[in-house]
Amino acid sequence: SQSVVVGRLGRVMGEIKAPVIEVDGWVEGNLKAGKLVEVLGNARIKGNIYTPVGGLKMRLGGEFKGKFIMDFTK
Repeated sequence: SQSVVVGRLGRVMGEIKAPVIEVDGWVEGNLKAGKLVEVLGNARIKGNIYTPVGGLKMRLGGEFKGKFIMDFTK
């Protein structure tokens, strides 16, 4: 299984699509995960998050502005 990690100093402008996405930096764009999106304490996300049911993990301090969409069919 592949994962995409945006580290504390990382900056991404655009969509990220992967089975597992971990963000501790800055992202402007949609996140589409097949399994899990993990929003860590330094994350700043502006965009929508798409995951299967139970696929969002958010730590204290992380910021997220957008819609959270769960896919109930998976």
